[in-house]
Amino acid sequence: MGAGGRHFLDPFAMLRRGRTENHNVGLRLFEALAVVGKTAFTRNAQFVNRFFHPFGFFVADPDDFGARMFCRKAQQVAHVKVIKIDARNFPAFGFHDAEFLAALRPASQQYFSTFVIGSRHRFDQNRGMNRRSFLEAGFAVASLTPLVQRLHAAATTQTSGPRIKIGFMGASHSHAFEKVRLAKESTDFELIGIHDAAEAVRQRFATSGVRFISQETLLNEAEVIAVESAVQDHARHAELALLAGKHVHLEKPPSDSLAAFQKLIHLAREKQRLLQVGYMWRFNPGINAALEAARNGWLGNVYLVRATINTSLSAGQRREVAQFRGGTMFELGSHVIDPVVRLLGRPEKVTSFLNHHGDEDDRLADNTVAVLEFSKTLAIITSATMQPGAGAHRFFEILGANGSALVKPIEQPVLHVDLAKAAGPYAAKAQMITFPPYKRYVAELVELAQAIRQARPLVVTPQEDLAVQEALLRACEMN
Repeated sequence: MGAGGRHFLDPFAMLRRGRTENHNVGLRLFEALAVVGKTAFTRNAQFVNRFFHPFGFFVADPDDFGARMFCRKAQQVAHVKVIKIDARNFPAFGFHDAEFLAALRPASQQYFSTFVIGSRHRFDQNRGMNRRSFLEAGFAVASLTPLVQRLHAAATTQTSGPRIKIGFMGASHSHAFEKVRLAKESTDFELIGIHDAAEAVRQRFATSGVRFISQETLLNEAEVIAVESAVQDHARHAELALLAGKHVHLEKPPSDSLAAFQKLIHLAREKQRLLQVGYMWRFNPGINAALEAARNGWLGNVYLVRATINTSLSAGQRREVAQFRGGTMFELGSHVIDPVVRLLGRPEKVTSFLNHHGDEDDRLADNTVAVLEFSKTLAIITSATMQPGAGAHRFFEILGANGSALVKPIEQPVLHVDLAKAAGPYAAKAQMITFPPYKRYVAELVELAQAIRQARPLVVTPQEDLAVQEALLRACEMN
């Protein structure tokens, strides 16, 4: 880009630079401002024509003197709020231009609609503007940070570096098949095989092209061991992997006692290895956006959190889950207890209703409710096993004195925000936010690979994992 276009930098070139040339430079350049609205100043009409979508955005280099003066003048003349992006919140993406633009459009049309002032026309090459005409025109400046974080959470971007050898200790869990497939197709991981002696598991993977290996081979060759065995074996298999000095991805629930999980946390710290618990919605962009709204105070004082996660189970699945007092609250409710506790902390009191209401002749707690009481907030979690087509009816909702954030459906997430007063990026009205395509498990495997390569901690701390596990066991009357 020539000197005339120096004030506005090609965001796609910056993404590529951050990924392939100099990661630090890419992050520095992405400490940026997003500008959307009716008009914008640039001398690089070709750039505008190529990248300005109907709502439009620019990324400006804050280290450039002209950009700094431009933003200062924008605040003075247009009386807009300018928010700088903290580039440390996200790594470089590595999207191709068209892929990034396609991912950006649906999210930005929802996210930025509140900020746009004036017509939503496309710029053309003959439209010349000076700084004064731009600054005097109606426009708005919005923070791009939440949008970028959500795009990153949904992205399938892999990190560069040698592939990390991963193997599976067990593959009978319902999440195992998809995780094995993702590991096999990943450019981050090299799948060395599965250790599982069960004939039913071997038949399920018979045509997958995945080899079955001995426990000795798994413990010797793998750098990461994913524990996807039956729930009652989770803690024992994770302990074997950690004792062998391996990083561990541990399917939830991680154990059926607090002491067993505390032992795993201690062992991971002692061995200086990562222990990632596989709650499947930790990278769900809808849930994370709702949590973001609550943490930033945009919803006002939070007084209630509600979540429902139902399913329907086969006879065999019922038998496995019935082994645990918490039943479906232990197996499924854990997924939504996780974000509740990470938002609100340790509950002061937990009251549970673990009922068997199904027609089946078993002991499964198949119709369950847990009420978590905090100092000024209640959380109500429900989970049952008798709802056909349950996936579309699962939801996660946070209610505050200024409004609510509801995620329904959770997959593919749609966020419904309804505020009395405008706050953060949201208007004082009911609004619906959609996200780029989201697939569970993808981002957590990407995060694990990045953390291993960069020798850094995981996003969720061991202390948070312990708090979630304690609350889960109290909700299941298994503490």
